[in-house]
This record gives sequence, C-alpha cells and structure tokens, in this order.
Amino acid sequence: GSGLWDAGGVGTPWAVPLPDGTIRLYYVGASESANKDPTVIDRASIINRIGLAIGHMDDLLRWTRWNA
Repeated sequence: GSGLWDAGGVGTPWAVPLPDGTIRLYYVGASESANKDPTVIDRASIINRIGLAIGHMDDLLRWTRWNA
C-alpha cells in the first residue's frame, strides 16, 4: 500500500466555499485493510477519519491535501 491514511478509499465529500474564493473540501477517508491478501478485507482493521483538501474557485482541478 501507499501508506497514506486514506489509501483505502474516500467518499462523502462536503464542499464549503469561503468569501476569499477558497473552498474547503471535507471528506471521509478509510485506511487500507491490514490483511496483505487482496482478496480478503479485514474490516476490523480499517480506520475511518475526516480529511480536508483546500482548493480555489478559479481552479477546481487542483486541490491541496491538508496535513495537520
């Protein structure tokens, strides 16, 4: 795996436009399964977290992941 905390998947996006033209995109991310066998998903080992990406109204194709 990539080692990223949301490498197992992302979803449930919520975009919040701000007065300065930036957009905060909140989303739910899931870690990868701890099981090394790709045919078996160990749901008990998957951790869900809330992520944040920052974008701008002028360029909706570029987003920067917020690393707190």
